[in-house]
Amino acid sequence: MQVRKAEMAMCGGLLAFSMLAGLSAPAWGQVVTPPPSEVAPVDEHIEKMPVPPPRPDVQAQPVQAQPVAARQPIQLPDLPYEPLAQKDEAGNFKPLTEPLQMAALRASPTIEDKNKFFEDIRPFLAERNLTVHTVFISNLDLLERVDDGVFEKVNLRDQASIKQLLEVTKPFLPPAAPDGLLEGLKKAGKLNDVQHAFAAKIARDYTLTLNPPPPEGGDEAEKARISMSRAAQLLKNGSLEEYTFLYNQAKKASIENFDAVLGLMESLDEAKKAEVAKIGQAIAAAGTHDEKFTALRGLRDVLTLEQRKEWMKHCLIMIPQ
Repeated sequence: MQVRKAEMAMCGGLLAFSMLAGLSAPAWGQVVTPPPSEVAPVDEHIEKMPVPPPRPDVQAQPVQAQPVAARQPIQLPDLPYEPLAQKDEAGNFKPLTEPLQMAALRASPTIEDKNKFFEDIRPFLAERNLTVHTVFISNLDLLERVDDGVFEKVNLRDQASIKQLLEVTKPFLPPAAPDGLLEGLKKAGKLNDVQHAFAAKIARDYTLTLNPPPPEGGDEAEKARISMSRAAQLLKNGSLEEYTFLYNQAKKASIENFDAVLGLMESLDEAKKAEVAKIGQAIAAAGTHDEKFTALRGLRDVLTLEQRKEWMKHCLIMIPQ
């Protein structure tokens, strides 16, 4: 190989020299030197290396794949805790006062000093909430579809129905959105594996309690309906619960601060404000909580999507912290 490189270098040098000589010939008055009678080989002065013997055929040896150790399931400690699913005097489940995963953290016995823990994660939560609010506003139209019952109406045997769920959930999942609260805290080093898994168990148990399996026996069609509803709610709480909770909080703030929000709407002219004011009057006249929420839906008929996004931005600021 070294001999071959030397030959190539020499040939290149000779070629370059001959080009230079050809370009410089006119300066030498066209002097021509007669060629020698015999031309010596260019490698005459280079010591010849012996030709190596041919390499014997080498058979490729199969590489035995090393088995990958299966990840061992996390062993959770047997610690008592207060379930999140609690009923009122009428026998109805009480609504949570904060997002499900946050409530699961408060209920988890694996976090001993709660005050210290929540004080420690406050900067993390503040930064994360900014991103969550951005995702919330950007996908308000999808949250409105969720509010209309897309999960409750799903037919998991129908491809078109499943596609609707995927369209609704995808923008709220990584990488389009931040990790869920528990996963984000784990990645940030604020939760260890046991604390993360225990809080996730509490959140899952809550969803399963509110959506029990179908009873034994009975109509098969009804059992299938209950099973599909249960699966849909697991998906909803696993991917959207934080955003649907925030949506309901924003609607509540809208009802309680309707006139104040209307006064902040810079995108509305006087005629449009008059239309919106009528919706406020309908909300004030409504008797029950559900009736007020129904009246609030009238904003969808009066405001464009961009105007509703502006409306919700003001409502988010007015949610009590």
